[in-house]
Amino acid sequence: MVRILAAGVVVMSLAVGVSSAQAASKSKKKADAATQQAQAVAVPAAAQVPQAAAVPAPETPKVEIPAPAPQIDKAKQEVIAAKRALIERKRKELNNTEWDIELNSANGKEKKISDVLAFTNNQVSCAGYVKKGFPVTNYTITVQDDSSLIIETMQTSEKSGTAFWRCELDPAIQTMRGVLSLHTDDDKVISDYSFISVNKKIITQSEK
Repeated sequence: MVRILAAGVVVMSLAVGVSSAQAASKSKKKADAATQQAQAVAVPAAAQVPQAAAVPAPETPKVEIPAPAPQIDKAKQEVIAAKRALIERKRKELNNTEWDIELNSANGKEKKISDVLAFTNNQVSCAGYVKKGFPVTNYTITVQDDSSLIIETMQTSEKSGTAFWRCELDPAIQTMRGVLSLHTDDDKVISDYSFISVNKKIITQSEK
């Protein structure tokens, strides 16, 4: 009888232990499930928070600094100004002059031709070539290192072609020599002449 009671006590003790263990296990499972559910809810909530877009830093505007203008040495400026003044003075000396010239063909087959070059109103004309349709034209003047002058111009006639004049004058503007190149028939025929001055005349107001 005593053994039976002891056995019953042992069985009841084991039953109580098992029940306690099972209850503890269930409590732990519930706690783990609650934790997982909380984590599952927390993660999407965090994921749903939008992140602020990165704003690029404003670019610094590029300022182009103009290159400095080339500086001309003061001495060079004075030389240029002096040369221009000299050219204008020589142009005034040449203006209102008339030159009798003799032209000789480069091939030597043509007779010597007498003509007149006139410098008026800062332009030049050749009497014989004006008759052939060549107009009065402007001219360029260059002062050489020895103060002699180079005069150049181009005259064009619709019927007679193109005439290129180059005159060389001494520093005192008393003698002249030069060349004339006459191009006709679309430059298919070129006639070259040399010339010298035989007389110089100052044109008065009444003769203009």
